Amino acid sequence: MPGSGEGSGRVPPVEVELTEEDIQTAMTAIRAYIDITPEDFREIYHLAFRHALQRLSGALRARDLLVRAVVTVTPDTPLTEVAALMIRHRVSGLPVVDERGRVAGIVSEHDFVTHAREEGDHTVIEILPATGGQEGHAYAHVAADIMTREVATLREDTPLPEIAARFAEWQVNRLPVLDDADRLAGIVSRWDLVESVFTAFSAGSPTP
Repeated sequence: MPGSGEGSGRVPPVEVELTEEDIQTAMTAIRAYIDITPEDFREIYHLAFRHALQRLSGALRARDLLVRAVVTVTPDTPLTEVAALMIRHRVSGLPVVDERGRVAGIVSEHDFVTHAREEGDHTVIEILPATGGQEGHAYAHVAADIMTREVATLREDTPLPEIAARFAEWQVNRLPVLDDADRLAGIVSRWDLVESVFTAFSAGSPTP
């Protein structure tokens, strides 16, 4: 979605490696007797950093990752307009919302491809019958005709590990985020997830 951060040009942080001399100097600088070896220090360091990462990942919620400026369509938006919006905003799918702002479905490039077929010299978008047969087929004209109605969603307080699990389970590129009134609050894309995790952990881990 727009503002998702693709092409933001962030430069990965430089990794700082802790040497044995660094550890010895740090231990000497502490004004107290420490009965600990450099190896013990190294182990404690790794355990502490691992705990910090777990704490940080648990603190990140969908509200921290989502993009609120979301391009949407309604169930009766013409497919020509849906396609034009996807091309203009360079996205592969759009949420379909009803008059109350609630998610009714998602229309994606996959939906267009699935319903497209050749008819003479033209490509048409067809509504396929539920039985999978050829009887009763008709042409699709609006978003509701081809949108995917079963949509995985997130709540604004969904924690990062659960967001990642939802992406893995549903194999989708974006997940709508709902507010307490079940209205669309924003979108979290796979890229938003990766970028946010990278940003949160961009300080990196010094490597003892």
